[in-house]
Amino acid sequence: MIGTVNLNAAIDQFYLVPRLKSGSVNRVTESRAAAGGKGMNVARVISQCGYSAAAAGFRGGASGEVIRRELERLGIRDFYTDTGLECRRCLNVKDASDGSQTELLEPGPQIPLQLQEQFLQDFDRMAVLCQVLTFSGSAPSGVEKDVYKKLVLRAKAAGRPVLLDASGELLRYGLEGGPALAKPNREELFQLLGEEVEQQKLPRALEQLRSRYGVGIMTVSLGAQGVMAADGTQTLLAAPPKDLPVVNTVGCGDSMMAAFAIGLHEGFSLEETLRYGVAVSAANALTEQTGSCDPQTVRELLPAVEVFPV
Repeated sequence: MIGTVNLNAAIDQFYLVPRLKSGSVNRVTESRAAAGGKGMNVARVISQCGYSAAAAGFRGGASGEVIRRELERLGIRDFYTDTGLECRRCLNVKDASDGSQTELLEPGPQIPLQLQEQFLQDFDRMAVLCQVLTFSGSAPSGVEKDVYKKLVLRAKAAGRPVLLDASGELLRYGLEGGPALAKPNREELFQLLGEEVEQQKLPRALEQLRSRYGVGIMTVSLGAQGVMAADGTQTLLAAPPKDLPVVNTVGCGDSMMAAFAIGLHEGFSLEETLRYGVAVSAANALTEQTGSCDPQTVRELLPAVEVFPV
């Protein structure tokens, strides 16, 4: 089983408008809502790929009930901590005229200390049952910025490898725990380095950060260019198939994270892990739903993913 941590659970609201006009009234032609947050997306994709998943985090109110029902529908083991507080809403507005997407992300509720203590107990119950753990996304108000570092160390003490996907201080502190894999994007990588780095210097930068923090595999997601990864012995670049009819890019990173967790769970080589991660991420880009993939599409995309040393 693969465990996922979704501290800042959300309801993902999608709106389609003919043309997004700032400072004006916009008529929505299509609307849908789903249980979300980066960790929820990871758990959903793991389940869709045929693996057992569990999820922990904070949820509450009517929105928390939506998340509970989604976990039940997907067969994902539920270790969420009930806060009684409504989860945040994340809005994704797609402009049909040019395909661009605008996201509005709420911060999340204030979590009291006693509920944070309860979460640790719920997390420990989940960790006992899982072979691999993933930590994804932001944290709600009241949660300390070093929360991922503490959780990484807690998981490692229990013998559980951790994959980390976060940003800002959450990422920086989390890396200090030495996760098995970390997945910043290019901008987050530059923030860690304190400077922008040209494409040809990324391999050295990745290895520098990997060594600095004691991370097993340091990756950087490069959007449409794919993903680069260093594990101390090699640095590889995996590129997605060309000319894909992209529908929705939101959730592609979470889908890749789910695939990486499966790769770690299965003992894939670095090349196999990257190939699978890019194929699952590309499959998400071909669907309207955030954090979703079709296993048959993944199988069809796998041979078209190129992986080569850099």
